[in-house]
Amino acid sequence: MLHSIFLIGGGCIFSTSVFSQRIINGTITDSITGQHLSFSSIHVLDSKTGFIADINGRFSIKVISENELLSFSYTGYNLNTIMAGDLKDNSTILLSRRSAQLKEVVVSSNSNKIRRIINSAIQNKASHNPDNYLKYECNIYYKMNINVLNFPPDSLIRDSSKQKNKKNITRRKTKSDSLLLKADTVHEPIPDFLTEKSFLMLSETFSKRIYKKPQQVQEIILASRFSGLKKTYFSNIITDVLPFHVYSDFIKLNNVDYTNPISKGWQNKYHFILEDQINSAQDTIYVLSFEPKKNVIFNSLRGTVYISKNSYAISHMIGSTADTSKDRLISFEQVYSHIKNVWFPKELNYTFTIKKIFSPQTVIVANGHSIIDSVKFTGPFFHQIDHAHPVIFSDSIDLRTDKEWANYRLDSLSGKELNTYKVIDSFSEKNHLEKIITLSTKLNLNKFPIGKFDVDINRLIRSNEYEDLRVGMGLYTNNKISRYYSIGGWGAYGFKDKKLKGGASATFFPGGNKDNWLTFAVQHDYRKSGMVNLFEDLNKKNGLNWVLRQPDVITEYKISAQSQIGYTEINPELIKVNLTASPFNDFISKGNTYRSFSSREANVGIRYAYGEKRIPVLDYYIPLETKFPILYLRFGMGDISSTDYNAKYFKALGALTYSYHINRWGLDAFRAEGGWIKEMNSNVLPRSFLFATNGIRLKSFSYYFPDGFVTMAPNLYFSDKYLNLFYGHTFDKYLWETKNSKPSISLMNNLSYGSLLKNSVISNPGIVSYSKPYDETGLMINQLIKYNIHITDVTLNTGVFYHWSETPSLKQNTTIVFSVGVGF
Repeated sequence: MLHSIFLIGGGCIFSTSVFSQRIINGTITDSITGQHLSFSSIHVLDSKTGFIADINGRFSIKVISENELLSFSYTGYNLNTIMAGDLKDNSTILLSRRSAQLKEVVVSSNSNKIRRIINSAIQNKASHNPDNYLKYECNIYYKMNINVLNFPPDSLIRDSSKQKNKKNITRRKTKSDSLLLKADTVHEPIPDFLTEKSFLMLSETFSKRIYKKPQQVQEIILASRFSGLKKTYFSNIITDVLPFHVYSDFIKLNNVDYTNPISKGWQNKYHFILEDQINSAQDTIYVLSFEPKKNVIFNSLRGTVYISKNSYAISHMIGSTADTSKDRLISFEQVYSHIKNVWFPKELNYTFTIKKIFSPQTVIVANGHSIIDSVKFTGPFFHQIDHAHPVIFSDSIDLRTDKEWANYRLDSLSGKELNTYKVIDSFSEKNHLEKIITLSTKLNLNKFPIGKFDVDINRLIRSNEYEDLRVGMGLYTNNKISRYYSIGGWGAYGFKDKKLKGGASATFFPGGNKDNWLTFAVQHDYRKSGMVNLFEDLNKKNGLNWVLRQPDVITEYKISAQSQIGYTEINPELIKVNLTASPFNDFISKGNTYRSFSSREANVGIRYAYGEKRIPVLDYYIPLETKFPILYLRFGMGDISSTDYNAKYFKALGALTYSYHINRWGLDAFRAEGGWIKEMNSNVLPRSFLFATNGIRLKSFSYYFPDGFVTMAPNLYFSDKYLNLFYGHTFDKYLWETKNSKPSISLMNNLSYGSLLKNSVISNPGIVSYSKPYDETGLMINQLIKYNIHITDVTLNTGVFYHWSETPSLKQNTTIVFSVGVGF
């Protein structure tokens, strides 16, 4: 501040102060918790201009007068007006929460303005959506820490009103801690893991992201560091947890679709309040808070969205899951930058909170922060997209030096974060933490490691009508012996049939790549008569292990291989089978009865999934999703012989699956499947080698499986040509919501038709084929009962299916089903 003295007639009349313009930096925080208030509004009242704080609540403004009034505001908080002369550099501006009653005050005259702003933003979403850009390239730095906090029971929580008048309020060291606090209380966190100077876990990733329209994405991880681990076992990128942007109709958080408030139909789902309007020389930003409407139950968010008048783009968004019945919460904050007339993600924070994890007072909090830079929309990109591996690891990503990390980090590490590496690395080495991490990732692949071997969890226990309870064990070598091959076997015993089954295999991985393999296998087991084997990921969905009835006994020798080329998976097989049919499945040819057969077959399967997202876990790539249909094909030729009987055949199978979430409609799922088998030497085929229907109705208990016929008994119909059509629709809205119930409705219809040669019916006594299409319609009530277990929900679902037969009968044609689900 400069002092000037004015003289009149040689005497000193008065003095004044001239305020030199200066930059004021500061941070806006919650007055009780110390939480940084991201994207707070700062208004310069005299000039009627405004600014927005950054994602960490920091601001930097130029003031030209000490008498200039600055107002600081944030959604849900009281306004704080301060004179510029009273602010020092690096000031902390405290805002206090406003009362709930004040939030209910809505200025009705703003309703038309709100409608205009939101509808304009929706109309412009497509032009701002990064998925619609021709191409782009950027770098992403991402870090995540996990903390364990213990809070005292309610009897020890001190009332915050006694704290407000104290000068020294204890500040929370991390933003996540404050998210756990009630608005009217102060908790004293009691660290309960290692030391309060270290997080439970810290990880960092630096990657390059390349995108080409449509839906071609390449994430190249250039550097990775995970506390307690020497090697990167799985990808750790922000797009595994949150969407890259918020310009879609749904915002996916941990694989759950939440309806975007800025999407068509918002009037029926969300309530908005125009909280602020920030004017600057370059733009005007509208600040609108949103929350789900009362008594409208869906996967909703609550938060604040900032819409720029410049082409009505979303410039900032703050959101959190609105479901308060769960002991977990996801919140996020994202800011966009305006680059060359294009809006693009710039920075993101997210917090994932799990309450009552070990005790009612224990909370686990994961904080993520990502920064994007070096954005390019034109020019050559120096990496071809590997469609087979959307996420790839660069060489030596775990061996980056401190100097290299200094170049990769777009954000600094706090002292607590730096100390985490030292503490957790030491703790991990002493307590073999790396083994625990490896175990958890292998469990994801249905494997349990024991030293140099992996136990196949899928082989441990099964149940079906023929064997009743089936117990077994599968044991295979793992990477500790070699990453280029795996040798092992399995055995099982059925308590009802009192028979042993077993098998062995040797699989080779050229170059150690688990996407490409060659397997030699032998097994002695049961097989469903007329079983359709199209592709492994389809076979896992239909619950055939539960509906085994009158099976064939087989000894099978197989050589199979797989190669992943781009979006295409190729799976050739050579199979020899010695088969003994069920006593009920006699086959008659030229007056002779046969039950034992030997068959040979060569076939090739093709799976094509355009734009499929696949992430690395250990040495495998796990498919997650694609926005496009998935095509399956399999073609084969073979022969069947028994004594003086011989038949040759050709077969073709195909399927198309597709699911899509439509705003204001719900989730649609389609599956079309068909097959054709043709004898080539005029000899008809035994029923064991025809196509049997996928009926899943049991006598004792009806358990629901998708993609099967719920009202149809197993092996009801056989055919040499068939077509199945499955359709399901799940509504977004829920019927009601309580702590242990949040039901939604799914409707589905299954239709099947096939044909069979007359000679096949004669040669296979008792066989039945279609006389007309088989049609059933079902209604499922999902999450009728749900129980929250911290990270997951265990749900009980029930429903009813009706078969549209020629003789209508509510009792005979109706099947009531149940299922148990696990989900986030």
